[in-house]
Amino acid sequence: MEHFIFCYDIAQPGRLQRMEKIAESFGNRLQDSVFECLLDPKDTVRFRARVEKLIVKSEDSVIYIRLCAACGRGIEHIGVRKAPPVEATEFIV
Repeated sequence: MEHFIFCYDIAQPGRLQRMEKIAESFGNRLQDSVFECLLDPKDTVRFRARVEKLIVKSEDSVIYIRLCAACGRGIEHIGVRKAPPVEATEFIV
């Protein structure tokens, strides 16, 4: 499984809405444009392909931050959390 944080900044409102739907279908929303994803390699490839097909590289920005098992356990959140945390028991080490 691949565990990562996905963030985006999309310039055009229509693309922004489409990106939101893509991200929601693959991850758990942490903040408006920040998602936590735990995907098998096949779904990771599908997710990245959909993202790269949508964005305009001269206008938009996306960031993938890979998390190791130890990093995932170290995530701390303060305040309202919009999605349940990814359980440490879901990691394959």
